[in-house]
Amino acid sequence: SCPHCVYRGDSEILAEVVAVIEEGVHRGNPEARVLISDWGWKGHGDAREIIPLLPKAITLMSVSEWNLPIERGGVESLVGEYSISSVGPGPRSLPHWKAAREQGMGTGAEIQFNNTCEIASLPYIPVMDLVAEHCSNLLAAADLDAMLIGWTMGG
Repeated sequence: SCPHCVYRGDSEILAEVVAVIEEGVHRGNPEARVLISDWGWKGHGDAREIIPLLPKAITLMSVSEWNLPIERGGVESLVGEYSISSVGPGPRSLPHWKAAREQGMGTGAEIQFNNTCEIASLPYIPVMDLVAEHCSNLLAAADLDAMLIGWTMGG
């Protein structure tokens, strides 16, 4: 219902917001890296249509393991949040990174290696083999310029 945006699509508006952020950051420091996360774009779905609209001077970050098919307790689903047990990269991040590289942008993976949304209350999960496998897969499948590998979750 916004009179300024009523005829604009979400892709156009999102790209404009990213452009304003990038311009402001680079006005303050032309050498700064601007990392932009695609978290939430298109309901965490395929957002490749947005990527050509973005400034070329950004690094596009994408959650590595999203949309990987999984089965837990006989129930089939797709990964929809950070997951240590699901080893990426997945079918959402790879096309996003490819599209970003084709536009001349940097690429980066968002990964939660210090904890997992599967059970964030545990202080340590002994699955370093899965973390190592995920890193190895990223090295082999994605030409990344950046990685966000963890942050504090909860209290």
